[in-house]
Amino acid sequence: MEALYGFDTAKLRAARTTAGVSAVRIARAAGVTTRAVRLYLAGSRVPRPEILPRLAEAVGVAPEGLCTVERERLVHLRVWTGRSRSAMAAALGMAAETYRQLETTGRRGRLSASRYDRAQDRWILWQDWASPTYCVGPQRLLVAGLKEWRGLATRYDKTPESYAAGLHLRGSILWLTQSASPPVISTQNRP
Repeated sequence: MEALYGFDTAKLRAARTTAGVSAVRIARAAGVTTRAVRLYLAGSRVPRPEILPRLAEAVGVAPEGLCTVERERLVHLRVWTGRSRSAMAAALGMAAETYRQLETTGRRGRLSASRYDRAQDRWILWQDWASPTYCVGPQRLLVAGLKEWRGLATRYDKTPESYAAGLHLRGSILWLTQSASPPVISTQNRP
């Protein structure tokens, strides 16, 4: 069974077999009941985001090792850190609704696009100040956010060329809106 964040019961079963641990031991290590672990193993239940990292640690794998995802998104990065949506919003210093919009559409409000760091006397881009909260590098966070952009997820005219054009367009928009000093475009004719 696969949840919205990609939990895969087959991977949990395989990791449990490899580690050679019982359901009782996993339950103790993860802080859940034995019945809950058995339901996870059977595929009848999906662990909450806060439990996934503890389950992964109990069987000796990384949280992403218990998930199957086609494309990594912000929801995956959040769940792999063991945070609920409201906990991640609080960790990022955002309103819960602002974070929900970010995770589902990929759009950040104007105020969350960058933050001013008084110690460094400069503005810091979102992927730079948010990446430690997600426990990933800025590039990985930026790519996961790019995939959230709904313009790339439309079903219309799904050709490789239109998809690549959409990626280039969104990348250009991100670069222009997040660039510390946008490029100066000359209007003079060149020889």
